[in-house]
Amino acid sequence: MSPPFPEKEKQLSSLQEFLKSYPGGKECLRALAVKLALEGYTYRSIAQIIGCSPAFISKWKNAFEFGGIEGLKSGYKGSSVYLNSREREKIIDWLIEKEAWDITELESHVLEVYDVVFKSRQSYYSLLKEARISWQKGEHINPRQDPEQIRAKNEEIAGILEEKREEIEGGKLKVYLIDECHLHWEDICGYLWNFIKNPLKIPLKNPRERQTYYGALDLMSGEFIMFRYPTGNGEDWRVTCVKFAPYAPQCNPVEAIWLQLKTLLRRAYRFGKTFKIVKRLFEMFVDFKLFNLPDLKRYDAFSQFV
Repeated sequence: MSPPFPEKEKQLSSLQEFLKSYPGGKECLRALAVKLALEGYTYRSIAQIIGCSPAFISKWKNAFEFGGIEGLKSGYKGSSVYLNSREREKIIDWLIEKEAWDITELESHVLEVYDVVFKSRQSYYSLLKEARISWQKGEHINPRQDPEQIRAKNEEIAGILEEKREEIEGGKLKVYLIDECHLHWEDICGYLWNFIKNPLKIPLKNPRERQTYYGALDLMSGEFIMFRYPTGNGEDWRVTCVKFAPYAPQCNPVEAIWLQLKTLLRRAYRFGKTFKIVKRLFEMFVDFKLFNLPDLKRYDAFSQFV
């Protein structure tokens, strides 16, 4: 809650005098953050102006309100830098119940609820780790997926495999897991090590230039075959085809192979000066089997068969 207007004027005046008497240093930064907060600037704006975190502003605003100018000086005994075991448990429970996480929000929560400000950000990362929360790239999922349709399709495939088990195991019937892959020249771009604030520029004349591949994984032998195809979404099958559930690529083990191959391709971005080279690299990774076969036990359609 903001102080009454006369009191606020008095506080701003004391801060102004303090800033004039201190040419620089930590105390000056604290006072400036508090002054801007009292003048109505948002914490986000202040953080951008003076280069601090919202938790820093909240901490020193509270210290000033309780201790005045003395509360801004080094050596002031304000917020604690430790949590007891019970407090840590409560914070971890709070983190687990959330649907989204932000390190700044965690800092603010720890400060506002427990009046604690850690000296190092690593302490906040430790809390996230204890809650089994990590920094990772999000995975997209198609909202048109139908869990019931996926379950039914997996059961259908599992039933067909069980029905044909004797023929499959006897070598009379071949079963291949098939999927297509659209390789684009821009697929060589990904997360790369480089100097801070100096993103690496990878010259690509036509980033969307593409080649379609089909891959077939032999269910019994684990042999993976890949070949080029002139266009995508081909339906000219010469075999009996049982399709996976629509919009559910995670059900097809071949997707895991494509992911590995494209990851290798990004590591070799330095060589991708032409799309012809990119395609040759992609095919070479398959020729030399530079990937791990997916564990079919982790796929509902095949877990009972293998």
